[in-house]
Amino acid sequence: LSARTLRLGDSNLAHAAVAVQGSRSMHTARISTGTSDHRLEMSLSGGLDERFLWQGLLQMARVEGALPLQLVQPVELRVSTEAVHVGNARFEVGNAGRIDLAVLDWDARRGVTSRGTISRLALAVLQPLLPVPDAVRSLVVAGQWDVTMAETLAGSFTLTRESGDIVIPASPPVPAQLRTLRVEARAQGSEISIDASIESGAFG
Repeated sequence: LSARTLRLGDSNLAHAAVAVQGSRSMHTARISTGTSDHRLEMSLSGGLDERFLWQGLLQMARVEGALPLQLVQPVELRVSTEAVHVGNARFEVGNAGRIDLAVLDWDARRGVTSRGTISRLALAVLQPLLPVPDAVRSLVVAGQWDVTMAETLAGSFTLTRESGDIVIPASPPVPAQLRTLRVEARAQGSEISIDASIESGAFG
């Protein structure tokens, strides 16, 4: 199955192709799609049982383009109408960044649970997807998250500086000379709290 110039929301897919080989109980699939900025390729292997539970492996996943991302090793997947489970996964992001996914589960009754870590992630590589202010583009960060999303959001997200600096826009620009930077967000029900700790050679 293949198609070209598909429209998905506000984005145009330059192409999309799906190739499946095998039977319902044991098969492989290759998926390829792309926009003007990125190309996604995935391959999976597994099977669908009589309860319509699909179990298998995400063998390969790679995004090429302005924000490159690659799955390091195969990942266990279980998908049904009632639940989705993604096993431990490691992704390389950009030149040196890494995302380690420890838990990603969706359950129709309990919602989404996710836990993992980030390391050596340069904020500048996110610019194709997110507006990253010039002041923080040199930062390289680490982080961790542990969240549950059901009727309400609960959990925490922490981000810390590994290297780089904040540059205050001025004439001339003023480096903050960061020594430490830590931001922690916590959510419980309808309440969200954010704590930040900064040590700067320029501002104390």
